Amino acid sequence: MAKFVNQGFSISDLLIWLAVLSVLVTLSLKFIPPYIEHRTALSIVRDLVMAEEAGKMDISALEDRLNKNLKVNSLSKFQQAKRIVLDAQGQTITAKLEYEVRGQLFANVDYVIVFDDALVVKD
Repeated sequence: MAKFVNQGFSISDLLIWLAVLSVLVTLSLKFIPPYIEHRTALSIVRDLVMAEEAGKMDISALEDRLNKNLKVNSLSKFQQAKRIVLDAQGQTITAKLEYEVRGQLFANVDYVIVFDDALVVKD
């Protein structure tokens, strides 16, 4: 007598995988945009650091150039929230990106992402 073995997915298996996939997509849609914004802001600050004329500029000129570049890249909330701080100590100017992003994940569950980077502007 031949024995038949069922192979493949049942409808319930497919629904479970669909639910897991939808949860992962929902989480990624919440978490990825703050990381993309942070990487863009970090890139702007890094470009400012790597510019040859950065060593010759004073802190107000650096802040003006930074604000202009942030505005061009649609990161005006970085300006308003003072997420990037230029700090002058002697001959060294340091750009610090220290901030956190808070948001609602679902219902009464929130998430917090903390960013903490520092780059030397002028040495």
